[in-house]
Amino acid sequence: MSLLPKSPEARMALGWIFAITLFRLWFAPHLDLVGDEAHYWECGRSLDWNHYGKGPGAAFVIRVFTLLLGDHVWALRLPAVLLSAGTGWLIFVMGRTFYSERVGLVAVVAASVMPLFAIGSILMTIDPLSVFFWVAAGLSFWSAVQTGQKRFWVLTGLLIGFGFQ
Repeated sequence: MSLLPKSPEARMALGWIFAITLFRLWFAPHLDLVGDEAHYWECGRSLDWNHYGKGPGAAFVIRVFTLLLGDHVWALRLPAVLLSAGTGWLIFVMGRTFYSERVGLVAVVAASVMPLFAIGSILMTIDPLSVFFWVAAGLSFWSAVQTGQKRFWVLTGLLIGFGFQ
């Protein structure tokens, strides 16, 4: 059993995701923190269930990464870059599931160059977490509708909840 995708479109999608992720890893530390990132970084230093109307998700993720990798801009932004890579693959899978692998490839390339997605793929705010979990919830919902299996309904609810973090 091979872990590598067999279709050319899936390989191209993975190649694109890998290349754009490398660029984001290089580019992210060159930008100053924006206000929201600094806010979540500070919230991560004193975790609480609620900081000024936002859930603890972004602050918790930032806390974990900065504890493991140190207080650096690249460590703070690494989760956003990794989540965007995961979201890119989920977008490909969604396009492939609903239409075709070619549509999945076009969707992941189009999404990754859209300004809002591109910015959200570098800045660690609540958005990378929300988008990742909501796209995953969409795929899980589709599986729940198609199979009727209770586990997909439960998974969909959990993913939506994590999306609201």
